[in-house]
Amino acid sequence: MKRKGSYTIEATLCMPIIIGILIFIIYLAFYTHARSVLTECAYIAALRGSLIQSGNMEAEREAAKYAEELIQDKLLGNWVIENNIKVTEDKIVVLYYGTMHIPGGLLLDYVLHKNNWKLKVEASAKRINEVKYIRNMRVKFNN
Repeated sequence: MKRKGSYTIEATLCMPIIIGILIFIIYLAFYTHARSVLTECAYIAALRGSLIQSGNMEAEREAAKYAEELIQDKLLGNWVIENNIKVTEDKIVVLYYGTMHIPGGLLLDYVLHKNNWKLKVEASAKRINEVKYIRNMRVKFNN
């Protein structure tokens, strides 16, 4: 007795699972990529904002400008990202938060029971006066 088509039926049962796993891996790569890009952008924006010594509002404006510019066209997937900048006299904190929308109807909906992945990245930089800092370091290391 010959079994024609048995491999076809087995493949039909296995392919949705295999394709679902592949799609999950792709979206996980998108998430990981976004996390690393946002971490880098947050640190850069915080450092650039910390260089402004003229006032807190000016430092916040500079950090917000760079926070928006740095993430343009760098994220993969369908992301909705917002930023929040907090400036004090001695520190500046850049926070990115948002969600990645996963298309409905995939196996991910059934496995994870949600179709939005949330992400929150925070970076901070100490605000220093470069001239005073360099002079203090020279004094410490020359003595």
